[in-house]
Amino acid sequence: MWQLLNRDGRPSNFIVGLGLWFLAISLAGFGAALMSSTAGEIASALSTVVASIIGGGFVLAAALIAWRSVRMQIALQERAEGRKQEASSLNFRTALTAELLAFSPSIIEATSTWNLRAQENSAAIPTVWPSLMRPRVYDALLAQVGSLDGWVASAVISFYGNVLDLNELSAEAMRQRPTTAENYGTLARRFQTMGKYLADSLDGLNSDRQFPILRQDIGSLRVPDGSTIGYFIVPRTLQELLYTLAGEGAQYRARRRRSESGAGEPAG
Repeated sequence: MWQLLNRDGRPSNFIVGLGLWFLAISLAGFGAALMSSTAGEIASALSTVVASIIGGGFVLAAALIAWRSVRMQIALQERAEGRKQEASSLNFRTALTAELLAFSPSIIEATSTWNLRAQENSAAIPTVWPSLMRPRVYDALLAQVGSLDGWVASAVISFYGNVLDLNELSAEAMRQRPTTAENYGTLARRFQTMGKYLADSLDGLNSDRQFPILRQDIGSLRVPDGSTIGYFIVPRTLQELLYTLAGEGAQYRARRRRSESGAGEPAG
């Protein structure tokens, strides 16, 4: 048995109401015909009422078929729109993930380099300013970032905001107008923060999927205190490596364990 439903999914009373309307009209006509009528007139009225009921039945059946057809068309359109939105969201997440992965080698190298420089002389003013590649996917699909979950969108926007800000600082330095607010220490902390935002973005865009570390010499990379990663637990994934370079590898691993056991917040 099938059932007519409203747009909100609740049973529809449209057909029942239509049927009751026809019945009421028919009974009213029949009652009027019975009043002060002869037997022949009653028979004639009765045949009229029967014909009305039969005609009303055809109208009711036609309305039922039309209503069902409209509901089917609406359902098909809604399913098609849902599939279209899912495909668009998947394409957006895939493209953005690919660009973030392209950023990861330069973020890893820069974080290690500035960690060591900051440890040697945190207050030194850079003479050569770092710059990163220009975002392409993010610029083209910025409007879709709002469709992401709140914390994921925040991580993505924060990462790219730092990329754009850093590139602007580098451009100003090349014009002989370097900022005086940045030094080795602040740049090291900036790259550490960017690494964490990058890891969080990858987690959020890919349902906590862990990405492999492609480079082989991670043991020589420097953490915030200037020592090499080889003195610590060697990271197993790209996201864990990014957090380790920020000095928070242990916190990230603990957060992952809570997330995987369902006892805490997502790794992002």
